[in-house]
Amino acid sequence: MSRIRSSGLLLPSPSSGLRAIRTVVHSYSTGFADLAGFFAQLEQDWRGWDDVRSWRSLEGDLSIEARHQFGHVQLRVTLRAYGPGWGNDGWTASANLTIDPGEQLSQIATDPSCLPSR
Repeated sequence: MSRIRSSGLLLPSPSSGLRAIRTVVHSYSTGFADLAGFFAQLEQDWRGWDDVRSWRSLEGDLSIEARHQFGHVQLRVTLRAYGPGWGNDGWTASANLTIDPGEQLSQIATDPSCLPSR
């Protein structure tokens, strides 16, 4: 499960066999309100939408892409850790989640820490 702390969001990757944890810095004035708003908009449009919707954290450590396909919401969650230099140092981990556009999406919209861990 993901956990929200005052210092950021710790989000383990939900893919089987992969565990990536990154502290994600939130906006100092609004916290993760924009992330909650992103999921609230997905919940409002639970019947479907065209194209890809995306959200990105303040420093780009966490990004989420959402598609509505085949009657479900498909999320791609990507964590990034940047290296200290300008090169390709660091790492990236991505996982795909399929969630129900009804009750499951409503729970996540209310509390993004409810994102499934598998």
